[in-house]
Amino acid sequence: MATRKSMKKSETSKSERELVVKLHEEGKSYQEIAKHINRSKSTVHYIIKKSKNEGSILNNARTGRPKKLTSKEEKLVIREIKKNPCISAPQLAGIIAVSFGKDVHAELCRRILRNNDYHGRIPRKKSDVDKANMKKRLGLPRNSVDKDNRFWDKVISSDDNKFKFFGADGQHHIWRKKNVQLEK
Repeated sequence: MATRKSMKKSETSKSERELVVKLHEEGKSYQEIAKHINRSKSTVHYIIKKSKNEGSILNNARTGRPKKLTSKEEKLVIREIKKNPCISAPQLAGIIAVSFGKDVHAELCRRILRNNDYHGRIPRKKSDVDKANMKKRLGLPRNSVDKDNRFWDKVISSDDNKFKFFGADGQHHIWRKKNVQLEK
């Protein structure tokens, strides 16, 4: 058998506990049983004490609050983010409330996303211009180079910038995995 250090466990298995009770009924001492199963004497003592007092060798159920969402419901959250990475955590909580009738906090949605390697990122201000849009953008200037001055008097020029003078426009966040901003 392996040494105690390499076998460190939090619980004894059911077969180990049954063996302890059987060896105790055969008249073996706590120390002999402990050596046989490679556990401490106090562990053997508590197993035997529990079997005498409660008549059972089963472990107690684990304590702690159960998860609010099942793994299936968590997968729905991930699917929603894959479909639309611009959804905010409160909106996700609303989707869960409608879909499953469970009232969850937005922080739970954030925790689920972070555990699945999705993090809130600020998107780029301008997207990359693809080939189709590049042709459209260059089409007007190339076709209009030879036009006379009367044509240019009618043209109203504008740039692509949007100005907001009063109040902040706010930063938008999206949920994104690491190093996927350039994937299409």
